Amino acid sequence: MRWTRLVLIVCALASMGASGDRRAPSQPPPPSQSQCASWRDDTTARWSGRWTDAQGWVYTFDLSLRRHGAIVSGQYLWRLVTSADATMSNRVGDRAIERVRGTIDCAANTMEYAGYEITDDTLIAADAYRVALGAGLSLTGRTRGNEGAWDGSFTARRR
Repeated sequence: MRWTRLVLIVCALASMGASGDRRAPSQPPPPSQSQCASWRDDTTARWSGRWTDAQGWVYTFDLSLRRHGAIVSGQYLWRLVTSADATMSNRVGDRAIERVRGTIDCAANTMEYAGYEITDDTLIAADAYRVALGAGLSLTGRTRGNEGAWDGSFTARRR
């Protein structure tokens, strides 16, 4: 009987994995750290990134957002890199500004905001954004354009 109990204990320990994780199986993983800790309230953060969509459009951007509590506002400076529309090929390199505002959820490390003003509606459209804040305030997100599909995606690094 002792040997059986010893074998069961050894098997249970082995099933916990080689990582040395000794949490009980029912214990949830530790909560993720809020990325807002590195973005103080009432300050502006800046990013540079790249946006693409399923049709083949590519833009680069510089983004500045000011955080005030749970509110974010700021602007994108967009630059067209690749056009999916042959009639727009002469616009590659052109720039436009999109002003955005919305909210941040520091506990979930997410932001949602939308464009409300653009400087050149022949180059860009005001989009809606769903953004995840990663380590070092990196950004990963999806955008919804005029057609209603969430088919744009982007990544950005903090500057």
